Amino acid sequence: LTRIADSEKALGNFQGAAILFTEVVSLQRACAGNGSLAVAQTLIKVAQLMHEIGRHEKALQVIREVEDSLSLLHAQASGPNDSSKFPSNHRFAEKILEAQASAAFIQGQCLASRQEVPQAIDAFMRAINARPGDTRAKNLAASLLKQQGDYRESLQLYVGSLPKSMEQCTAEHTATLNDLANLLLMLGHYDLALTSFEQCLKVKRATGAENVSLAITRNGLAVILKKLNRFSESMTHYRAALKILVNEYGENHPQVADTLENMTLLLEAQAKAVPSFTKRFAALNKAQLMQKQVVAIRKITAGALHNATVKSKRILQRLEAAIASFERG
Repeated sequence: LTRIADSEKALGNFQGAAILFTEVVSLQRACAGNGSLAVAQTLIKVAQLMHEIGRHEKALQVIREVEDSLSLLHAQASGPNDSSKFPSNHRFAEKILEAQASAAFIQGQCLASRQEVPQAIDAFMRAINARPGDTRAKNLAASLLKQQGDYRESLQLYVGSLPKSMEQCTAEHTATLNDLANLLLMLGHYDLALTSFEQCLKVKRATGAENVSLAITRNGLAVILKKLNRFSESMTHYRAALKILVNEYGENHPQVADTLENMTLLLEAQAKAVPSFTKRFAALNKAQLMQKQVVAIRKITAGALHNATVKSKRILQRLEAAIASFERG
């Protein structure tokens, strides 16, 4: 029955798999009682499936059953017992900790989905305490702590999710590197954010994938390089990101418009920084043409009266006014 349930899960039939795993739990309880590690492990599978299909309340209810089962198991194992049923060895203790960590992690996911942020953070921290190497729990807790404004704790968790050396980062660390870089950027630590984004880009490019994830990292790099007044490098990354996004979504897409608008603002900043009248005027003209594209895309994707369209129109008007001023004098 467990194999059939696993097969249904692999096929994406989460509801059917959850029903089958629930039947497995009933059989396990009939054979070994509720204070069984096998019962707790199967209940965890049910809870995860309930979370996957959006039944968060049911998942939390199942997690409470897991906690009851593990508590009973602890009580039975700590008293006089059958050593064959409750082996007092390191591996058995590890399995209990693993079950506790998995249950706390799923609980955190469900609570986060219900916007119960402080409770979700607490659950993820319990998962981390039981399973210190759980990078997913650290990343999710860090993200929620960032939402709460606890930047120091968030930063510690992101850093704790990474290898000691940036050079040891692999594809599994790219999301953490990206999130860490964005937090450092927000806190104004531009050089550190740049290092994190650059390492993220290096790892992603090693996979050979030209996807949206790579475009997001390139956009992040472009933002930091602009703040460091490294305009030419910033534009290189924006162009690379734009190419990926157009290939992925087509020309009329909000993310394409966002990147084009960032390029417009970069050209505007560049125009203010260059002493040459000719170069300044050329940059503003190029920015104006680009912003006209942005406005056109906004009208198609969001409508003429949408806030994003109105904001883009104001940028275009500002550029037109600057160009008119140049032409007058």
